[in-house]
Amino acid sequence: MLKAMLHVIVPSLLFMGCTQTLPECKSDEDKQRGCAAREYHKNGRLERETPYKDNKRNGVERGYYENGRLGREIPYKDGKVEGVEKLYDENGVLRRETPYKDNKREGVAKWYYKKKQLIGETPYKDDKRDGVWKIYYGNGQLEKETPYKDGGVNGVEKLYYENGQLKGETQYKNNKRDGVEKWYYRSGQLQYETSYNDDRMEGMWKEYYKSGQLEKEALYKDDKRNGVEKGYHENGRLKSEAPYKGDKREGVEKLYDENGVLKRETPYKDDKRDGVEKLYDENGVLKRETPYKDDKRDGVEKGYHENGQLIWETPYKDDKVEGVTKWYDENGVLE
Repeated sequence: MLKAMLHVIVPSLLFMGCTQTLPECKSDEDKQRGCAAREYHKNGRLERETPYKDNKRNGVERGYYENGRLGREIPYKDGKVEGVEKLYDENGVLRRETPYKDNKREGVAKWYYKKKQLIGETPYKDDKRDGVWKIYYGNGQLEKETPYKDGGVNGVEKLYYENGQLKGETQYKNNKRDGVEKWYYRSGQLQYETSYNDDRMEGMWKEYYKSGQLEKEALYKDDKRNGVEKGYHENGRLKSEAPYKGDKREGVEKLYDENGVLKRETPYKDDKRDGVEKLYDENGVLKRETPYKDDKRDGVEKGYHENGQLIWETPYKDDKVEGVTKWYDENGVLE
């Protein structure tokens, strides 16, 4: 019985691994009996050889670089890819392995760095990604893991720093972001968080300082900012207020210093400055007024003394000085 099995197995192995010994395919009859189709580079070196048997690709098809090194191996059985496909770089180093069953990817495909260190691995089922796809840093530390089901991302995708600390996590449903997304500093402190619905931002977006203090928050609806976006100083005081409508600034944006003193007011219309912008000093006293139209200075810009008296005024038209700048003393008298 053993001898009978060997009589079957040995010839098959020889056929699979020794295509160079097969005669050249010149006809369909040759492909029926067993032969190898060969193609060559312009320099005369072998480029590809494909073994045939029973008029179908049977055995390992091999591709070669112009330097003669092996570039690719694809195992065939009865015309279909069956086994592990291997890809090599021009130095002959293995860079990728992909398992096949009945001409479909089935199992864990692996990618490698030049030193055959694992870059990533992707599980397949019935030619679709199914399982956790993983990517690695050069030091072997996990960089990213993404859960797949039936070819689509489903579950929580996670990213990591090289030290193994969690960098970010995003919830997916049917290949779309759906749920909470969070990103972290290297220290592990939360950097920002937001939420998605059907791959569009929906709800509050919050960003934090490394200290953990809230830095900025904005409300999103259907992937666009709507409402007042607020920024904060690290001491917790309000830093900015910017009203949005349909992801465009609409209304008066306000900026404050670390003591809570108003520093600037800028009116916006359709995300462009439109109206009189006002700047204030550290005591909250009006320092300058600049009129805008369609995001360009248009009208008379005015500067003020600390006592509130007009100090200068410059006329603008279409963002260019149009006329003469006038200067006044502290009593408001034209100089």
